[in-house]
Amino acid sequence: MTPLQHEYLLALFGAYTGLFIIMFGFMYRMLQKSRKLDHDVKLLKEEWIEQPEALSEQGEANSAVMPTVRGQGMQDA
Repeated sequence: MTPLQHEYLLALFGAYTGLFIIMFGFMYRMLQKSRKLDHDVKLLKEEWIEQPEALSEQGEANSAVMPTVRGQGMQDA
């Protein structure tokens, strides 16, 4: 192997190593974001379960669910 081929081989090795580091770094960031989203969804589900109970205690459950103003899409023909 000539010295030039050896340098090319080292450059390719370095480039592929860099790409793998970037790729795994990106995958790690996406995993962290997915875990955060799972955590946020869990918190929202807990709040969603608690919310109707709190609204029914205040007597505002129907007003929170039923719209009081009819939109264009809800007009009768």
